[in-house]
Amino acid sequence: MVDATDRSILSILKENARAPLSEIAEEIGVSEGTVRNRIARLVSEGTVRRFTYEGSYEGVSAIIGLKTDSHKPTGKIVEKLKHYAGVEELLEVTGRFDVICLVHSPALPILNELLEKIRRTEGVMETESFTVLKKS
Repeated sequence: MVDATDRSILSILKENARAPLSEIAEEIGVSEGTVRNRIARLVSEGTVRRFTYEGSYEGVSAIIGLKTDSHKPTGKIVEKLKHYAGVEELLEVTGRFDVICLVHSPALPILNELLEKIRRTEGVMETESFTVLKKS
């Protein structure tokens, strides 16, 4: 459930997705940890699906290669995946994988939950994950 504090955070992020957590915290009168935890919850609940942020930022990103069931339309699988909180981009590709999924999460445990959800998605036969260590 979204409360007044969540709405304040969302309002700031809507205006500037690059706003540092410390500045958001100061502006709304809560701790930085509270802001971090609130954003993590909003992402895991699906309230926040994407951040338009380039550069270094807190959290963890991963590239996930997916092999799909050849008897299932890839487009239907992609349609399901694009609604998962944390999924930033989906690419249907040729080669070893059928789909490349770019994801971001505020914390490793939330990323792990997302990966498990992707693995359980009907039509996903196999995954291989690559955690992003550094963007250049």
